[in-house]
Amino acid sequence: MNQQDYLTQIDQVNARGPFRPTWESLATMPQPAWYQDAKLGIFIHWGVYSVPAFGSEWYPRLMYYRGTKVFDHHQKTYGPEFNYRDFIPLFKAENFDPAAWLQLIKESGARFILPVGEHHDGFKMYASDFSPYNAAQMGPHRDVMAALHQAADHQGIHFSISSHRAEHFWFFNGGRTVGFPTEVQDDQYRDFYGPAVTNTTKNNEQAYLLGEQGIVPTAAWLDDWLVNSAEMVDRFHPATMYFDWWISEPAFRSHVQRFAAYYYNRAREWGCDASINYKYDALMYGTGTLVQERGTLGNIAPRLWQAETATARHSWGYTENNEYKSPAEIAQVFADVISKNGVFCLNIGPQSDGTLASEDVAILKALGEWNHVNQEAIWGTGPYKFFGQGIQQQAGTFSEDYHYGDDDYRFTYRPGALYVFALAPNNRTTFTIAALKKDNDGLVAPIKKATILADGAPVATHQDDTALTLTTTQPVAGNMPMVFKLALA
Repeated sequence: MNQQDYLTQIDQVNARGPFRPTWESLATMPQPAWYQDAKLGIFIHWGVYSVPAFGSEWYPRLMYYRGTKVFDHHQKTYGPEFNYRDFIPLFKAENFDPAAWLQLIKESGARFILPVGEHHDGFKMYASDFSPYNAAQMGPHRDVMAALHQAADHQGIHFSISSHRAEHFWFFNGGRTVGFPTEVQDDQYRDFYGPAVTNTTKNNEQAYLLGEQGIVPTAAWLDDWLVNSAEMVDRFHPATMYFDWWISEPAFRSHVQRFAAYYYNRAREWGCDASINYKYDALMYGTGTLVQERGTLGNIAPRLWQAETATARHSWGYTENNEYKSPAEIAQVFADVISKNGVFCLNIGPQSDGTLASEDVAILKALGEWNHVNQEAIWGTGPYKFFGQGIQQQAGTFSEDYHYGDDDYRFTYRPGALYVFALAPNNRTTFTIAALKKDNDGLVAPIKKATILADGAPVATHQDDTALTLTTTQPVAGNMPMVFKLALA
């Protein structure tokens, strides 16, 4: 099917389906029931950029921008005649074992996976009718998304998918102005490098930082984005679908509505609900699921939302010598997110041969062990009257440099039980929670019994008009957040 036929099909489906490309109609699609209690998902950034494994998954852009560390590294390591396309044959994925990946992911406690189907670099990780530059025809010579989908189904894990194609409109524009010949300048490779539209004739770090500013997608690109997005939907029937930020560009507005209606109508044909993950105001509130990249919300949200971060601090894709977070730091953020009615999505970045980084494996295993002993406080629970106490984060993206201390607690709740996450136990025996003081509006039901959830050890309680104090019989070992269960009368 060519693009024009696909556009016709999209409009035909939207004309006969229950959802129309209007915000009022799209708002009638409920967030999926399974998603409401998913709590944890695993994001997967894997692609050609894992071959150079330097800087970040933005290597393909920065390798053409003077003044960046990636540019200097690329020139020194590969030279000016080595283009990004030349990495594709080196992306072999020879050790890719989707069954092993999904077994580990299931053991982590995750309820869904969110692999990137196409990143800004335009290389599709699935068989596509619209570009030969895909993993089924080049590089791994394997439909990676289909393999992950099959493995996820086998484990009972929901399969979602992420598209970053919108940004491909300008992502390689540095290759036009870098000052020496590149394939980006050659129209015979336009199908791979995309339009590479530029808003400046300069090629330096400042131009890179300007990014997409001042660039407006063309009508042809908007149609291309819509068709490629619809192809993902039809090939994989994703449980949710994620888009990166540039679809918030005003020119995308009507095409986003057409896509949302198509996706939601198709989901109803499959007999299920669906939701689109979006950033900023790319969708109207109530028509999808807001996401916060490397950030959080300041308080409990009335509508389910999603936060995502990576195991690594400086990249979403695999890079050598990256700095990884500790399992405790990740568990702290997880607890914060679910206390505010959120879903936590943790990213891993596989190596180019398909091997998971040892750091990712260790983090997933540690998180899985912690989730297992504390599952009662996570799944089947919801927010309490307030999220907890301690650091009051500012809502927003790229604001995750949190440093939790003794005073930081997060709450989850089910009728009859309040779960208190002490985010930083710090080898203490005494935990003082001012938010749960006597006669406060926070806790009105009497506490029948207090225990450490992981092992059922008894905990002494004392509540007065200053705080609720919980005292354990011995210091808590380890640095992962500790969960108290307060059984309420």
